[in-house]
Amino acid sequence: MRFCLALNGSLCIEGDSVVFCCVAKQSRPGLPWNPETELPVERIRQIREALIKGLNGDLDQPIQEYLNYGLPNINKGHPCKGCRYITLSTEEFSSPATDKINNFLNLLGFTCCNAKCTYCTLSSKQNWQKIDTGINKGLNFLLDTGAVSKTCQIWFSNGEPTISNETMKTLSRVISDGYSVLVNTNAICFSPEIEKALACGGAQVQVSLDSYDRESYLAIKGVDKFQDVVENIDKYIAATKKGSIFYLKYIVHSKNNSRNDVNSFVDFCVKHEIRNVSVSGNALEGDAAPGWDNVDSDRQTLKSYGYLIAKLELQGIAVNSVFEHLTETEQLHAKREYAHAIIDLLELDRHDPNKLVDAVIYGFELARLTIDDATLVRHFRKLLLKTKIKFKNIAIFGMGAHARWITKEMEKLDIQPIVGIDNNPAKNKTYKFPVISPVDIASYPIDVIVISSNAYHINIYSYLKRSLNCENIEIVNPYLSSD
Repeated sequence: MRFCLALNGSLCIEGDSVVFCCVAKQSRPGLPWNPETELPVERIRQIREALIKGLNGDLDQPIQEYLNYGLPNINKGHPCKGCRYITLSTEEFSSPATDKINNFLNLLGFTCCNAKCTYCTLSSKQNWQKIDTGINKGLNFLLDTGAVSKTCQIWFSNGEPTISNETMKTLSRVISDGYSVLVNTNAICFSPEIEKALACGGAQVQVSLDSYDRESYLAIKGVDKFQDVVENIDKYIAATKKGSIFYLKYIVHSKNNSRNDVNSFVDFCVKHEIRNVSVSGNALEGDAAPGWDNVDSDRQTLKSYGYLIAKLELQGIAVNSVFEHLTETEQLHAKREYAHAIIDLLELDRHDPNKLVDAVIYGFELARLTIDDATLVRHFRKLLLKTKIKFKNIAIFGMGAHARWITKEMEKLDIQPIVGIDNNPAKNKTYKFPVISPVDIASYPIDVIVISSNAYHINIYSYLKRSLNCENIEIVNPYLSSD
């Protein structure tokens, strides 16, 4: 059966419409809405159910409910026809119930902002307060009527939410009600509400810096606020508690895509001990982007996109790669550039360069899979069995959540590591084997080290290949192997 997670359980509330997904560079199904009126909840449900039902019918046939009430449809048939995010599920698959919004609720209609970013076409509308009030009223109505499941993450996206007292009041309510949130902010203004959200442990906050110093910030953001933003970033990081994630964001586009720009941003991240970075493209550049002449994002942008991800991973910074703003062609180019950057940075053997590029891309995709994915499970079981046959004394490096899953898989295959390795061994005392610091590797008769982290495998691999303690130890990186 055809299935779309966004269509099944998501909603985007914009300033003049309500849509069912937020994929860029393609037509999005939805219905018009005047924010000065009540949110048409019942009509939204009717159209959603009709679209979901029609998804498993003839996609060349229009959906009558959508013809009656939906936004203009460039497709002659189902408005979702041709979407690259529709998946094919097995007959046994049971889709989540659609009576509530269970995936994400994206507040996209805010139009007021205190920056002038070169990549953004958003302009503050004269009636932005009315739009702001309408969106907040709509969200509160959905919450009051029980239309939002606790599994739903609420996104505060467009514009700058911190300059709206009403939006910050809504954010406080959402946090108090126990929902997880994603807040996009430029951090020009410090927000006690965002600070509290990070401290509560249920928030993801993204600050779009897109630069690295005062001069580059002014050129990209259009305002001289770099130092204020840096101070607020440090405050937000200090407030972040377990369960919350603070991201620094870099939107790669034609104005910040030089190698110097990328390297300088990475240096900034290292200096400020940034642990998580979100890398995104610019939806307004490239293929299918209105108002732009170029067919795809230029090659230098895609090259820097891939290089930035690789350079951050090498530094041990977890990367959230947002590909939704790229077309399939652009994604392929960016991933190939990532692979070439990894090969160069790790000085990998180039005896079969095409196969090596494919292996790195395969590993990149593999590292993004969840632990219940059949492809990931098969890959690891095959690799672990080969390692068991070839080596006697096996160690694993990286003792976080991913390692807990891997050790369970090892138990199923009757594999017992002689030791685990982690930079924080004192925090990992729940395993059946000792956990040591990397400096103590030479104290154990290790034949092979299997890297057991998906987020930090590039950084760990680089460290092990350079370590004198590992000169006679085989290093297995599951995410650099297509076997």
